[in-house]
Amino acid sequence: MNRWICFPFSLLLFLLFLPPSFAGSSIYSFQATYRLTNTSSYEVEGWLEIFVFDNENFGWDYQVVLEENFFPTPQEFRGEDNRVLKFLLGKLSPGSWKEVRLIQLLRVEGKKWERLEREGEIPQELLKFTAPVPNLWEDAPELKEKAEELRGETPYLTARNLFEFVKNHLRYENWVPDQSALQAYRNRVGKCTEFTNLFIALARLSGLPAKFLAGYGYNSKLGENAEEMGHAFAILYLPGVGWVPVDETWMGGQFGELGEDHLILFSSDGSNLVKNGRVSIPGEKWSGGTKLEKFLYLYREAAVEADLKRGGLENGKIAVMVTLRNTGRSILEDLTVRLEVEEDSFRPVAPQMVKRLSPREEVEVDFYLEPLRGAENSPLRAEVWARSPYGEVSSESTMFLTVVIEPAPSPLPLPSELLLSAVAGLVVVVVLILLLKRR
Repeated sequence: MNRWICFPFSLLLFLLFLPPSFAGSSIYSFQATYRLTNTSSYEVEGWLEIFVFDNENFGWDYQVVLEENFFPTPQEFRGEDNRVLKFLLGKLSPGSWKEVRLIQLLRVEGKKWERLEREGEIPQELLKFTAPVPNLWEDAPELKEKAEELRGETPYLTARNLFEFVKNHLRYENWVPDQSALQAYRNRVGKCTEFTNLFIALARLSGLPAKFLAGYGYNSKLGENAEEMGHAFAILYLPGVGWVPVDETWMGGQFGELGEDHLILFSSDGSNLVKNGRVSIPGEKWSGGTKLEKFLYLYREAAVEADLKRGGLENGKIAVMVTLRNTGRSILEDLTVRLEVEEDSFRPVAPQMVKRLSPREEVEVDFYLEPLRGAENSPLRAEVWARSPYGEVSSESTMFLTVVIEPAPSPLPLPSELLLSAVAGLVVVVVLILLLKRR
Protein backbone atom coordinates (compact mmCIF):
# COMPACT_ATOMS: atom_id res chain seq x y z
CA MET A 1 0.00 0.00 0.00
CA ASN A 2 1.27 3.49 -0.84
CA ARG A 3 0.92 6.62 1.22
CA TRP A 4 0.88 10.08 -0.41
CA ILE A 5 1.75 13.60 0.61
CA CYS A 6 1.20 17.00 -1.03
CA PHE A 7 4.49 18.75 -1.76
CA PRO A 8 5.62 21.44 -1.47
CA PHE A 9 3.00 22.38 1.11
CA SER A 10 4.06 26.04 1.36
CA LEU A 11 3.71 26.49 -2.41
CA LEU A 12 0.20 25.08 -2.34
CA LEU A 13 -0.82 27.51 0.36
CA PHE A 14 0.56 30.38 -1.72
CA LEU A 15 -1.41 29.29 -4.76
CA LEU A 16 -4.60 29.04 -2.77
CA PHE A 17 -4.40 32.67 -1.73
CA LEU A 18 -4.05 33.96 -5.28
CA PRO A 19 -7.22 35.65 -6.62
CA PRO A 20 -9.42 32.99 -8.24
CA SER A 21 -9.86 33.19 -11.98
CA PHE A 22 -13.55 33.84 -12.49
CA ALA A 23 -15.18 33.42 -15.86
CA GLY A 24 -18.68 32.58 -17.00
CA SER A 25 -21.79 34.57 -17.80
CA SER A 26 -23.96 37.12 -15.98
CA ILE A 27 -27.08 39.18 -16.61
CA TYR A 28 -26.97 42.97 -16.15
CA SER A 29 -29.54 45.72 -16.33
CA PHE A 30 -28.55 49.27 -17.24
CA GLN A 31 -31.09 51.87 -16.13
CA ALA A 32 -30.69 55.54 -16.99
CA THR A 33 -32.62 58.77 -16.59
CA TYR A 34 -31.53 61.93 -18.44
CA ARG A 35 -33.12 65.26 -17.51
CA LEU A 36 -32.79 68.17 -19.93
CA THR A 37 -33.59 71.61 -18.45
CA ASN A 38 -33.90 74.85 -20.38
CA THR A 39 -31.56 77.24 -18.57
CA SER A 40 -31.91 80.04 -21.13
CA SER A 41 -34.34 82.95 -21.23
CA TYR A 42 -35.89 81.81 -24.50
CA GLU A 43 -37.68 78.76 -25.87
CA VAL A 44 -35.46 75.99 -27.27
CA GLU A 45 -35.99 72.80 -29.26
CA GLY A 46 -34.80 70.05 -26.94
CA TRP A 47 -32.93 66.98 -28.14
CA LEU A 48 -30.52 64.41 -26.71
CA GLU A 49 -28.13 62.00 -28.45
CA ILE A 50 -26.53 59.05 -26.61
CA PHE A 51 -24.67 55.80 -27.17
CA VAL A 52 -26.55 52.67 -26.09
CA PHE A 53 -25.49 49.05 -25.70
CA ASP A 54 -25.54 46.81 -28.74
CA ASN A 55 -24.74 43.20 -29.52
CA GLU A 56 -20.96 42.88 -29.61
CA ASN A 57 -19.79 42.60 -33.23
CA PHE A 58 -16.14 41.48 -33.05
CA GLY A 59 -16.94 37.80 -33.59
CA TRP A 60 -16.69 36.92 -29.89
CA ASP A 61 -20.36 36.21 -29.02
CA TYR A 62 -19.62 38.14 -25.84
CA GLN A 63 -22.41 40.67 -25.26
CA VAL A 64 -26.07 40.31 -26.24
CA VAL A 65 -28.97 42.69 -25.58
CA LEU A 66 -31.90 40.60 -24.29
CA GLU A 67 -34.54 43.28 -23.68
CA GLU A 68 -34.77 47.07 -23.83
CA ASN A 69 -37.23 49.90 -23.38
CA PHE A 70 -36.80 53.57 -24.36
CA PHE A 71 -39.04 56.53 -23.53
CA PRO A 72 -39.83 58.54 -25.53
CA THR A 73 -39.33 56.57 -28.75
CA PRO A 74 -36.01 57.67 -30.30
CA GLN A 75 -34.51 57.82 -33.75
CA GLU A 76 -31.75 55.24 -34.20
CA PHE A 77 -28.67 55.30 -36.42
CA ARG A 78 -25.17 53.85 -36.64
CA GLY A 79 -22.03 55.84 -36.02
CA GLU A 80 -18.72 54.06 -36.68
CA ASP A 81 -20.19 50.64 -35.86
CA ASN A 82 -21.82 52.04 -32.73
CA ARG A 83 -25.49 52.26 -31.89
CA VAL A 84 -26.69 55.83 -31.33
CA LEU A 85 -30.15 57.04 -30.26
CA LYS A 86 -31.48 60.56 -30.75
CA PHE A 87 -34.45 61.72 -28.67
CA LEU A 88 -36.47 64.68 -29.98
CA LEU A 89 -38.05 66.34 -26.93
CA GLY A 90 -39.95 69.18 -28.55
CA LYS A 91 -40.09 72.76 -27.35
CA LEU A 92 -38.81 73.66 -23.89
CA SER A 93 -39.86 76.97 -22.36
CA PRO A 94 -37.43 78.75 -19.99
CA GLY A 95 -37.04 76.78 -16.75
CA SER A 96 -38.94 73.71 -18.00
CA TRP A 97 -37.47 70.22 -18.34
CA LYS A 98 -38.14 66.84 -19.90
CA GLU A 99 -36.78 63.39 -19.17
CA VAL A 100 -35.47 60.47 -21.20
CA ARG A 101 -35.62 57.04 -19.59
CA LEU A 102 -34.16 53.75 -20.76
CA ILE A 103 -33.62 50.20 -19.55
CA GLN A 104 -31.43 47.59 -21.24
CA LEU A 105 -31.02 43.98 -20.12
CA LEU A 106 -27.78 42.34 -21.28
CA ARG A 107 -26.17 38.94 -21.13
CA VAL A 108 -22.36 39.05 -20.93
CA GLU A 109 -20.18 35.95 -21.24
CA GLY A 110 -16.49 35.93 -20.34
CA LYS A 111 -14.01 34.80 -22.98
CA LYS A 112 -10.41 33.60 -22.99
CA TRP A 113 -8.32 33.05 -26.10
CA GLU A 114 -6.16 29.91 -25.84
CA ARG A 115 -4.06 30.09 -29.03
CA LEU A 116 -2.89 33.57 -29.96
CA GLU A 117 0.18 32.84 -32.07
CA ARG A 118 -0.91 31.71 -35.52
CA GLU A 119 0.07 32.34 -39.10
CA GLY A 120 -2.00 34.69 -41.19
CA GLU A 121 -2.27 38.05 -42.89
CA ILE A 122 -3.85 41.33 -41.87
CA PRO A 123 -6.88 41.99 -44.11
CA GLN A 124 -6.45 44.98 -46.39
CA GLU A 125 -9.56 46.70 -45.02
CA LEU A 126 -8.06 46.74 -41.51
CA LEU A 127 -4.84 48.53 -42.43
CA LYS A 128 -6.58 51.87 -41.83
CA PHE A 129 -6.48 50.99 -38.13
CA THR A 130 -2.67 51.14 -38.18
CA ALA A 131 -2.60 54.86 -39.02
CA PRO A 132 -1.57 57.40 -36.36
CA VAL A 133 -4.10 59.98 -35.14
CA PRO A 134 -2.75 63.49 -34.43
CA ASN A 135 -2.99 64.65 -30.81
CA LEU A 136 -4.08 61.15 -29.75
CA TRP A 137 -2.01 58.25 -31.10
CA GLU A 138 0.95 60.20 -32.41
CA ASP A 139 3.79 59.01 -34.64
CA ALA A 140 6.37 60.97 -32.64
CA PRO A 141 10.02 59.86 -33.11
CA GLU A 142 10.35 58.69 -29.51
CA LEU A 143 7.25 56.49 -29.82
CA LYS A 144 8.49 55.11 -33.15
CA GLU A 145 11.84 54.29 -31.57
CA LYS A 146 10.19 52.54 -28.62
CA ALA A 147 7.88 50.53 -30.91
CA GLU A 148 10.87 49.37 -32.95
CA GLU A 149 12.78 48.47 -29.80
CA LEU A 150 9.86 46.29 -28.62
CA ARG A 151 9.29 44.54 -31.94
CA GLY A 152 9.25 40.75 -31.55
CA GLU A 153 9.79 37.90 -33.99
CA THR A 154 6.03 37.49 -34.53
CA PRO A 155 3.01 39.82 -34.27
CA TYR A 156 1.96 38.03 -31.09
CA LEU A 157 5.35 38.48 -29.43
CA THR A 158 5.39 42.12 -30.49
CA ALA A 159 1.96 42.66 -28.92
CA ARG A 160 3.02 40.95 -25.70
CA ASN A 161 6.14 43.11 -25.51
CA LEU A 162 4.02 46.26 -25.94
CA PHE A 163 1.54 45.08 -23.33
CA GLU A 164 4.22 44.43 -20.71
CA PHE A 165 6.02 47.68 -21.47
CA VAL A 166 2.93 49.88 -21.08
CA LYS A 167 1.85 48.08 -17.93
CA ASN A 168 5.24 48.73 -16.31
CA HIS A 169 5.98 52.15 -17.81
CA LEU A 170 2.90 53.97 -16.50
CA ARG A 171 1.79 54.47 -12.92
CA TYR A 172 -1.96 54.26 -12.38
CA GLU A 173 -3.63 57.39 -10.99
CA ASN A 174 -7.37 57.90 -11.36
CA TRP A 175 -7.28 61.70 -11.04
CA VAL A 176 -5.19 62.28 -14.18
CA PRO A 177 -6.90 64.31 -16.95
CA ASP A 178 -7.25 62.74 -20.40
CA GLN A 179 -3.89 62.58 -22.20
CA SER A 180 -2.62 61.50 -25.59
CA ALA A 181 -0.24 58.57 -26.01
CA LEU A 182 2.80 60.86 -26.22
CA GLN A 183 1.78 62.84 -23.14
CA ALA A 184 1.25 59.64 -21.17
CA TYR A 185 4.58 58.23 -22.38
CA ARG A 186 6.42 61.33 -21.19
CA ASN A 187 4.49 61.85 -17.94
CA ARG A 188 4.51 58.13 -17.05
CA VAL A 189 1.19 58.39 -15.24
CA GLY A 190 -2.41 57.81 -16.24
CA LYS A 191 -5.70 56.00 -15.76
CA CYS A 192 -7.21 53.33 -18.02
CA THR A 193 -7.62 55.87 -20.86
CA GLU A 194 -3.91 56.74 -20.95
CA PHE A 195 -2.77 53.11 -20.68
CA THR A 196 -5.07 52.30 -23.60
CA ASN A 197 -3.93 55.26 -25.71
CA LEU A 198 -0.25 54.41 -25.28
CA PHE A 199 -0.79 50.75 -26.14
CA ILE A 200 -2.82 51.59 -29.25
CA ALA A 201 -0.25 54.12 -30.48
CA LEU A 202 2.62 51.65 -30.11
CA ALA A 203 0.59 48.84 -31.69
CA ARG A 204 -0.26 50.96 -34.73
CA LEU A 205 3.36 52.05 -35.09
CA SER A 206 4.24 48.33 -35.08
CA GLY A 207 1.82 47.69 -37.95
CA LEU A 208 -0.88 46.04 -35.82
CA PRO A 209 -4.50 47.27 -36.16
CA ALA A 210 -5.88 48.54 -32.85
CA LYS A 211 -9.03 50.34 -31.68
CA PHE A 212 -10.36 51.98 -28.53
CA LEU A 213 -13.24 50.47 -26.52
CA ALA A 214 -15.17 52.17 -23.73
CA GLY A 215 -18.00 51.18 -21.45
CA TYR A 216 -18.21 49.97 -17.89
CA GLY A 217 -16.19 47.66 -15.67
CA TYR A 218 -18.60 46.26 -13.10
CA ASN A 219 -17.33 46.47 -9.53
CA SER A 220 -19.71 45.59 -6.69
CA LYS A 221 -17.61 47.68 -4.28
CA LEU A 222 -18.72 50.82 -6.15
CA GLY A 223 -22.40 50.17 -5.50
CA GLU A 224 -24.73 50.68 -8.46
CA ASN A 225 -23.56 54.08 -9.73
CA ALA A 226 -22.51 53.36 -13.31
CA GLU A 227 -20.66 56.67 -13.64
CA GLU A 228 -18.13 55.38 -11.10
CA MET A 229 -17.53 52.29 -13.26
CA GLY A 230 -16.46 53.93 -16.53
CA HIS A 231 -13.66 51.94 -18.15
CA ALA A 232 -11.57 51.86 -21.33
CA PHE A 233 -9.41 49.19 -22.97
CA ALA A 234 -8.11 48.22 -26.41
CA ILE A 235 -8.73 45.61 -29.06
CA LEU A 236 -5.90 44.39 -31.24
CA TYR A 237 -6.00 42.42 -34.48
CA LEU A 238 -3.63 39.42 -34.53
CA PRO A 239 -3.10 37.67 -37.89
CA GLY A 240 -4.79 34.28 -38.02
CA VAL A 241 -6.66 35.00 -34.77
CA GLY A 242 -8.80 38.11 -35.22
CA TRP A 243 -9.69 40.88 -32.80
CA VAL A 244 -8.36 40.26 -29.28
CA PRO A 245 -9.00 42.36 -26.13
CA VAL A 246 -6.09 43.98 -24.30
CA ASP A 247 -6.81 45.57 -20.93
CA GLU A 248 -3.73 47.11 -19.32
CA THR A 249 -5.27 48.01 -15.95
CA TRP A 250 -8.00 45.50 -15.03
CA MET A 251 -6.96 42.92 -12.40
CA GLY A 252 -3.29 43.66 -12.98
CA GLY A 253 -3.61 43.53 -16.77
CA GLN A 254 -5.36 41.08 -19.10
CA PHE A 255 -4.15 40.03 -22.54
CA GLY A 256 -6.41 37.82 -24.64
CA GLU A 257 -9.13 37.47 -22.03
CA LEU A 258 -12.26 39.38 -21.16
CA GLY A 259 -14.24 38.76 -17.99
CA GLU A 260 -18.01 38.97 -17.80
CA ASP A 261 -17.54 42.17 -15.78
CA HIS A 262 -16.83 44.28 -18.91
CA LEU A 263 -19.74 45.95 -20.72
CA ILE A 264 -18.90 47.50 -24.11
CA LEU A 265 -20.71 50.74 -24.95
CA PHE A 266 -18.78 51.98 -27.99
CA SER A 267 -15.64 51.48 -30.07
CA SER A 268 -13.56 54.13 -31.81
CA ASP A 269 -10.93 54.36 -34.52
CA GLY A 270 -9.78 57.59 -32.87
CA SER A 271 -11.56 60.04 -35.15
CA ASN A 272 -14.06 61.07 -32.46
CA LEU A 273 -11.63 61.06 -29.52
CA VAL A 274 -10.04 64.44 -30.27
CA LYS A 275 -11.80 67.79 -29.98
CA ASN A 276 -10.10 71.13 -30.57
CA GLY A 277 -6.71 69.42 -30.57
CA ARG A 278 -7.22 67.74 -27.19
CA VAL A 279 -8.21 64.24 -26.10
CA SER A 280 -11.94 64.14 -25.41
CA ILE A 281 -13.83 60.90 -24.76
CA PRO A 282 -17.23 61.17 -26.47
CA GLY A 283 -20.41 61.02 -24.47
CA GLU A 284 -23.85 62.57 -24.67
CA LYS A 285 -24.74 65.44 -26.99
CA TRP A 286 -27.70 67.75 -26.35
CA SER A 287 -29.36 70.97 -27.44
CA GLY A 288 -27.86 74.36 -26.68
CA GLY A 289 -29.29 76.55 -23.95
CA THR A 290 -30.00 73.53 -21.77
CA LYS A 291 -28.43 71.67 -18.85
CA LEU A 292 -28.16 67.88 -18.80
CA GLU A 293 -28.42 65.85 -15.59
CA LYS A 294 -27.99 62.10 -15.73
CA PHE A 295 -28.61 59.25 -13.31
CA LEU A 296 -26.99 56.01 -14.47
CA TYR A 297 -27.28 52.69 -12.64
CA LEU A 298 -25.79 49.29 -13.42
CA TYR A 299 -27.25 46.25 -11.67
CA ARG A 300 -26.08 42.65 -11.70
CA GLU A 301 -29.46 40.99 -12.04
CA ALA A 302 -28.28 37.37 -12.10
CA ALA A 303 -24.78 36.07 -11.40
CA VAL A 304 -22.96 33.32 -9.54
CA GLU A 305 -19.33 33.05 -8.47
CA ALA A 306 -17.38 29.89 -7.73
CA ASP A 307 -14.35 30.01 -5.41
CA LEU A 308 -12.19 26.86 -5.42
CA LYS A 309 -10.07 25.98 -2.37
CA ARG A 310 -8.13 22.97 -1.15
CA GLY A 311 -8.83 21.45 2.25
CA GLY A 312 -7.01 18.79 4.24
CA LEU A 313 -6.34 15.09 3.77
CA GLU A 314 -9.07 12.65 4.70
CA ASN A 315 -8.68 8.87 4.39
CA GLY A 316 -6.13 9.14 1.62
CA LYS A 317 -8.16 11.69 -0.35
CA ILE A 318 -7.76 15.43 -0.94
CA ALA A 319 -10.68 17.56 0.22
CA VAL A 320 -11.59 20.32 -2.25
CA MET A 321 -14.23 22.95 -1.45
CA VAL A 322 -16.19 25.01 -3.96
CA THR A 323 -17.85 28.06 -2.41
CA LEU A 324 -20.83 29.29 -4.44
CA ARG A 325 -22.03 32.88 -4.04
CA ASN A 326 -25.12 34.46 -5.50
CA THR A 327 -23.79 37.90 -6.49
CA GLY A 328 -26.91 39.04 -8.35
CA ARG A 329 -30.32 40.38 -7.33
CA SER A 330 -32.30 37.30 -8.40
CA ILE A 331 -32.86 33.88 -6.85
CA LEU A 332 -30.84 31.13 -8.53
CA GLU A 333 -32.17 27.58 -8.82
CA ASP A 334 -30.96 24.14 -9.91
CA LEU A 335 -27.25 24.89 -9.56
CA THR A 336 -25.00 22.18 -11.04
CA VAL A 337 -21.40 22.05 -9.80
CA ARG A 338 -18.80 20.06 -11.70
CA LEU A 339 -15.13 19.58 -10.84
CA GLU A 340 -12.89 18.91 -13.83
CA VAL A 341 -9.66 17.00 -13.12
CA GLU A 342 -6.89 15.38 -15.14
CA GLU A 343 -8.22 11.85 -15.41
CA ASP A 344 -4.76 10.27 -15.39
CA SER A 345 -3.97 12.05 -12.11
CA PHE A 346 -7.24 11.82 -10.17
CA ARG A 347 -10.26 9.58 -10.20
CA PRO A 348 -13.20 11.54 -11.72
CA VAL A 349 -15.87 12.78 -9.31
CA ALA A 350 -19.59 13.08 -9.92
CA PRO A 351 -21.27 16.51 -10.25
CA GLN A 352 -23.27 17.86 -7.32
CA MET A 353 -26.51 19.82 -7.17
CA VAL A 354 -27.68 22.79 -5.10
CA LYS A 355 -31.41 23.40 -5.26
CA ARG A 356 -31.63 27.11 -4.53
CA LEU A 357 -29.43 30.11 -3.69
CA SER A 358 -30.87 33.45 -2.57
CA PRO A 359 -29.23 36.83 -3.32
CA ARG A 360 -26.00 37.33 -1.30
CA GLU A 361 -26.25 33.76 0.01
CA GLU A 362 -23.30 31.40 -0.24
CA VAL A 363 -22.94 27.66 0.18
CA GLU A 364 -19.98 25.27 0.24
CA VAL A 365 -19.86 22.12 -1.88
CA ASP A 366 -17.24 19.51 -0.94
CA PHE A 367 -15.44 17.10 -3.26
CA TYR A 368 -12.91 14.40 -2.33
CA LEU A 369 -10.18 13.59 -4.85
CA GLU A 370 -8.44 10.24 -4.99
CA PRO A 371 -4.97 10.61 -6.54
CA LEU A 372 -3.95 7.95 -9.06
CA ARG A 373 -0.35 9.09 -9.49
CA GLY A 374 1.94 11.98 -8.73
CA ALA A 375 1.13 15.27 -10.43
CA GLU A 376 2.83 18.64 -10.75
CA ASN A 377 0.65 21.76 -11.13
CA SER A 378 -2.32 19.65 -12.15
CA PRO A 379 -5.23 22.00 -13.03
CA LEU A 380 -8.51 21.72 -11.16
CA ARG A 381 -11.46 23.64 -12.54
CA ALA A 382 -14.80 24.11 -10.84
CA GLU A 383 -17.72 24.99 -13.11
CA VAL A 384 -21.21 25.96 -12.00
CA TRP A 385 -24.38 26.57 -13.98
CA ALA A 386 -27.54 28.05 -12.49
CA ARG A 387 -31.03 28.89 -13.69
CA SER A 388 -32.24 32.48 -13.23
CA PRO A 389 -35.44 34.31 -14.26
CA TYR A 390 -33.44 35.71 -17.22
CA GLY A 391 -31.81 32.49 -18.38
CA GLU A 392 -28.73 30.49 -17.45
CA VAL A 393 -25.72 32.05 -15.72
CA SER A 394 -22.40 30.38 -15.03
CA SER A 395 -18.99 30.76 -13.46
CA GLU A 396 -15.73 28.90 -13.07
CA SER A 397 -12.67 28.94 -10.84
CA THR A 398 -9.27 27.33 -11.39
CA MET A 399 -6.35 26.34 -9.19
CA PHE A 400 -3.33 24.05 -9.53
CA LEU A 401 -2.40 21.13 -7.30
CA THR A 402 0.90 19.29 -6.86
CA VAL A 403 0.88 15.75 -5.49
CA VAL A 404 3.88 13.50 -4.81
CA ILE A 405 3.22 9.81 -4.18
CA GLU A 406 5.95 8.11 -2.12
CA PRO A 407 6.30 4.38 -1.50
CA ALA A 408 5.36 3.35 2.02
CA PRO A 409 8.29 2.55 4.33
CA SER A 410 9.07 -1.11 5.04
CA PRO A 411 6.71 -2.44 7.71
CA LEU A 412 8.10 -2.73 11.23
CA PRO A 413 8.64 -6.34 12.49
CA LEU A 414 5.89 -7.72 14.71
CA PRO A 415 6.63 -8.64 18.39
CA SER A 416 6.41 -12.41 17.64
CA GLU A 417 8.97 -12.01 14.89
CA LEU A 418 11.30 -10.22 17.29
CA LEU A 419 10.92 -13.05 19.85
CA LEU A 420 11.76 -15.74 17.29
CA SER A 421 14.82 -13.81 16.19
CA ALA A 422 15.98 -13.47 19.80
CA VAL A 423 15.50 -17.21 20.49
CA ALA A 424 17.38 -18.14 17.32
CA GLY A 425 20.22 -15.84 18.31
CA LEU A 426 20.33 -17.34 21.81
CA VAL A 427 20.50 -20.89 20.41
CA VAL A 428 23.45 -19.93 18.24
CA VAL A 429 25.27 -18.47 21.25
CA VAL A 430 24.65 -21.62 23.37
CA VAL A 431 25.92 -23.91 20.61
CA LEU A 432 29.09 -21.86 20.25
CA ILE A 433 29.73 -22.00 24.01
CA LEU A 434 29.34 -25.82 24.10
CA LEU A 435 31.74 -26.24 21.20
CA LEU A 436 34.34 -24.12 22.95
CA LYS A 437 34.06 -26.16 26.19
CA ARG A 438 34.68 -29.45 24.35
CA ARG A 439 37.97 -28.09 23.12
